[in-house]
Formats: sequence, structure tokens, C-alpha cells
Amino acid sequence: MQKYLKTKDVAKMFNVSHQSVYEWRQAGMPHIGNGKLIFYIEEEIVEWIRNRRTPKVKAKEIDRSKEVKEIIESNYPK
Repeated sequence: MQKYLKTKDVAKMFNVSHQSVYEWRQAGMPHIGNGKLIFYIEEEIVEWIRNRRTPKVKAKEIDRSKEVKEIIESNYPK
């Protein structure tokens, strides 16, 4: 059974801001809906993040890719 998540759920799941989730969506993260009604299928976003290339990080940005990878691997073992 598919688990549908809201933006706030995704942000909490990966310990990121709502803005980060929005940016991920703009970068191609799978989602359903537009505007205020947007949902994410948990399995799809986990797979998308798992397969996503780590972007180059600017000097002042914090690289959280290792943290996200650890969260995914601990919660969704292969």
C-alpha cells in the first residue's frame, strides 16, 4: 500500500526545510498535484533521493547528503 505524504511530512522525514522540499520538487522529485494540494508517494521520493546525484555545494552551504543517505539507509535497507 502506498503512503502519501505532504510537504511538511517530507521535510520532517529528511530533517530539511519546506524550501528544500520545494527545491527538490523543482529538481524533479516525483509528486502529485499542483499549488496547495501536493502529495508525495513515500516509496517514489525515497527512490528518487537514493538515485539523485549530489549537487555541487557552494562554500557557505552545508552538505547534508551524507546525513540524508544515512537516514534513507537506516529506514529503508536494500
